[in-house]
Amino acid sequence: MGSTSIIVYEHPAVADPAALPRGFVLKPIGKKMVLGVSHEKLIVVDGKQAFCGGMELMNVYKDSSPKHKGTRHDVHALITGPAVKQFERHFVRHWRQAMTQRRTVKYTPAVKDLPDPRDHFDPDEQRHAVQVASTRSIAAAAIPFYQTKERGIYDAYLDAVSRAKRYIYIENQYFRDKGLAHAIVQRLGAERNLRVILVLPVRPEETKSMATDHAVAVQKETLDVLAAGGKGRIGVFSLRVPNGFIYVHAKVMLVDDKWLTIGTANTDPRSFLIDDEINLVVRDDELAKKLRLRLWEEHFQPNEALRKKLAGDPATFLDLWNNAAKAKKSGKHAPRIELHKALAGQKLPFPELFDQFVWLDVRTGHDRVA
Repeated sequence: MGSTSIIVYEHPAVADPAALPRGFVLKPIGKKMVLGVSHEKLIVVDGKQAFCGGMELMNVYKDSSPKHKGTRHDVHALITGPAVKQFERHFVRHWRQAMTQRRTVKYTPAVKDLPDPRDHFDPDEQRHAVQVASTRSIAAAAIPFYQTKERGIYDAYLDAVSRAKRYIYIENQYFRDKGLAHAIVQRLGAERNLRVILVLPVRPEETKSMATDHAVAVQKETLDVLAAGGKGRIGVFSLRVPNGFIYVHAKVMLVDDKWLTIGTANTDPRSFLIDDEINLVVRDDELAKKLRLRLWEEHFQPNEALRKKLAGDPATFLDLWNNAAKAKKSGKHAPRIELHKALAGQKLPFPELFDQFVWLDVRTGHDRVA
């Protein structure tokens, strides 16, 4: 790339609690758990380009790796322009935080204070209305042992849902936040023409344990909230190829072909309230529609006639997804879409108590730096 300044920041290894911003490790119920982690996947190059999204910076997720977990679907964004300075400042803050908590630092390049990102803003170069949203928390002594300091991503989701009129489209690794589910149901009650499409993995990738079973049960309850309030206007789907299912790891939401977010945050309480996360939020009609069509081109594998329908009336979108889920899965234009079947899971004893510990939705073995 010819760059002289590439900085990368991803969540520290679970095995290194000294590197964690909130750090202590718990081992109840047979599973190592971390109260909070830096869950970002962020690269900044020369202060001019930023890469942000769901893709893990890990060898295990390369197709060439013998440990590769099969077919995955993910979304990452390349950002240029003034918004990059927001990502750079975010990196600097986290770098300093991490360095002050490590017991041994072999290499600590000097990181100067950066000017306010607004100093880089040139209205003549503006192409999109952009927000950089984040989640940040600190440890607390009392239950639930954390205090949210920034919840910009959660607020961005809730605000976009509150304004939706035609469709809400979500691709995510998890859907476990009941507050978001209730907000969607409330908006459905206010907008009769609104439809909701949610794309999730067939099953979690984490090793089965009492903690992960609890998290799966929470997701089932959250999806039940949608089903009860959706009245046939919500569809939940998964993705599959002939040799197995596609693991959805993307963190994307689109609304009305006008608003989009791509980032590191899952739609669960950990990402909204605890773990360090960063999302790009964009208000732009052309870009939002272009992203939707690019994603649906992959999922539908459409012929020309269907391609025109995908670009058409949002009132038909949910029907198109339901039809694709029922279609035969063979041939050149076979869709990769199927109906999602929520797993039951099993809640831990005293669920009213454990529901306070949303960090039980653990980042486990796969979320480690390779």
